[in-house]
Amino acid sequence: MTARRTGTEPPTPRPSPPPRDEARRGPGVVPHHHAYAEEPGAREGIRAPLALPHLRIWIDQLAATAGTTATVDATDRSVTAAAGPARAAHRRALEALQHDLTGAAGRAEARQQVRRLLAAGTAQYLLTTGRPADESALAELTVFALWPLVQAPELPDGWPGDLAELTSPRLAGLVARTRTAAAGGRLPAPDSFRRTLGGEPFAEGLLALLGDLADPTAGGACLTALARAGGHPAPPQGAGPQPLLGWLLGTDPRPEADRAWHWLEATATTAP
Repeated sequence: MTARRTGTEPPTPRPSPPPRDEARRGPGVVPHHHAYAEEPGAREGIRAPLALPHLRIWIDQLAATAGTTATVDATDRSVTAAAGPARAAHRRALEALQHDLTGAAGRAEARQQVRRLLAAGTAQYLLTTGRPADESALAELTVFALWPLVQAPELPDGWPGDLAELTSPRLAGLVARTRTAAAGGRLPAPDSFRRTLGGEPFAEGLLALLGDLADPTAGGACLTALARAGGHPAPPQGAGPQPLLGWLLGTDPRPEADRAWHWLEATATTAP
């Protein structure tokens, strides 16, 4: 897919990738076509979720940008008048996300914290390069969405239940197990997490997440703030998960994105 860049690119994360491996196959699983690898520079885009220090830097940059950049399309006359309040709302969402990533967010609005972290992971997918806009990209998108929850220094009480409702119990369990391993000093590399995800039916969880992120009163609020502060068009809101998936995979309608959607919808309804 064509690389899309934010106006404030963070340093490129440089994980040490494990050996390339075949994904385990199972219900709701697509082939693993990619191994995460180092990129020559941030301008080339990223191919792995940002490590926590780089994620904090990126969010700090976006929070600063949100206060000075018009985050509402001036061509949309219906919302131009609301540009000021929209910028303020976007800045508040990004400032809350800054607290989420330092472990200082507190216990209030636990579900909103989980939503913001999911949005932060999903928005990073806009920085990726060299990925096909088809069903093979869906597992990669899921890894990006979940990775901030894997890395967050502290999550609110009851977060597994919130994550299970926003995605699926299987994905919530996977994140919980990975966090437990990380607490013991065994945080996996993103590619290792991807291979573990390859053994889990993830379509149902991704479909539920896209539905929440497509809702401007739910996860869509933070996703919109992240996108606009990064210089991207606002994600489609209120139209359901399919347009949002197309936006994430590429701005131009293409048959690959349609096939990815049909795969996701069919697999989610048949997963055990």
